[in-house]
Order: sequence, then structure tokens, then C-alpha cells
Amino acid sequence: MTEALKATTMRILRKRPGGFRPTARQKREAFVKNIGRCPSCTEFPSGHAVARLSCMIVDWIRDPKLDHLRQLISESSWDSLVAIDEWNPRADVVMLLVLKCPNGAWNLILLYQPFELWVREEILASHPVTAADSDRLGALLTGRWTDL
Repeated sequence: MTEALKATTMRILRKRPGGFRPTARQKREAFVKNIGRCPSCTEFPSGHAVARLSCMIVDWIRDPKLDHLRQLISESSWDSLVAIDEWNPRADVVMLLVLKCPNGAWNLILLYQPFELWVREEILASHPVTAADSDRLGALLTGRWTDL
């Protein structure tokens, strides 16, 4: 290995001591690729914030466990939803995301993420969050937000 290549490699490793850290632009691009536009303002998510509320392993997109998840959403059982935190890199998962728009609106996004490389992610549902629920969710999601 040449000295120049060694120096470049070491410089890159020093910049990322904890491994890969996506930049704000990369996070925004990944969100746009998976979700698209904000359901509230119909803009791309610049200035928005997102947090993961729940993550559940499912056997397939029509898994009966999703009915339970939807029921908890309709009942605004935020404490129960926060407690659902299942993940396996070799399984299909459904994530419940909270998207905070700069205009003050909040949305729940139910996102299906399949394990199979060739199967596309799919938004199963999108629900607006009421002002009262956004206050409760804000308290539960403190420190979990990612700016886009």
C-alpha cells in the first residue's frame, strides 16, 4: 500500500470512529425514497423531523398482528405503542413513524419494510395526529427525533 493510500485510509477512519454516520442530506434522501412527500404540507421533508414510535416483526404484509397495531393507533394507546420494539435484520418489519412538519402538523406513518431485497417498502397507512395526542407523543419521544 502506498503512503498516500495509507494516509487517505487513516483520515477516513479518523473521521468516522463509530462507523458510518449518515449526513443530514443522506437522511433526507433516504426518507424521500421511502416515504416521499409530507402528508401535511405535500413538500419534500426539508425542515421536518421524524421519530420511530414502534417496530414490529410481521410474517407478511397481511399479518393479523397488524390489526392489533391499528387498534392501538385508533385508541391512541401511545404507551403501549412505544413498548412494541421488535426488530430482526432477517425479518419483515412494520415501523410506526411520527413525522413532525414545520407547519405544526404531526402524522403517523405505518411503513412496511420487507426483508427481501427485491420487494419494495410500502406505506400501509398515514394518520394525522391531534394536538392533544401530539403533546403526549412529544413527551414520549423526547430525544428520539431525527432532523431531516
